[in-house]
Amino acid sequence: MHNRNDVEYAIAEPHDDIVKMIEYIDRELAKPVTVGQMFRRKVHTLKSSDSLSMGLDLIRKQRFNQIPIYRNSEFIGLVTANGITYWLADQYHEGVISGEMPLLIDIYYHEKKKNTYRFVSQDLSVYEAEEYLKKQ
Repeated sequence: MHNRNDVEYAIAEPHDDIVKMIEYIDRELAKPVTVGQMFRRKVHTLKSSDSLSMGLDLIRKQRFNQIPIYRNSEFIGLVTANGITYWLADQYHEGVISGEMPLLIDIYYHEKKKNTYRFVSQDLSVYEAEEYLKKQ
């Protein structure tokens, strides 16, 4: 008899460990980790008027592959390793690369994909942020 619905009839008796795990999952789902809790860290930025040498120094020391650049307090975009490579390729003529050090804004103009970032609230749950980013 698999279809007994009697109050006295228990389909399964959960173990204490399983009950604790279900309660833990319930708490986690009720109050999920936020973007700020999971990803908060110091963001290194440079000015768009800083030289590429400053950007390369930051890349070398911190092992970054992208650098946020700002003009005053306005976010301009990300300078990436790809942007630097495209700038170098454009500077290369007959086996020679110009020795002139460009500004980071000059490198930014060589970025092919300029909207590869999204700003989200630090209070957004990581699940909401994931869904938001999937839709972009």
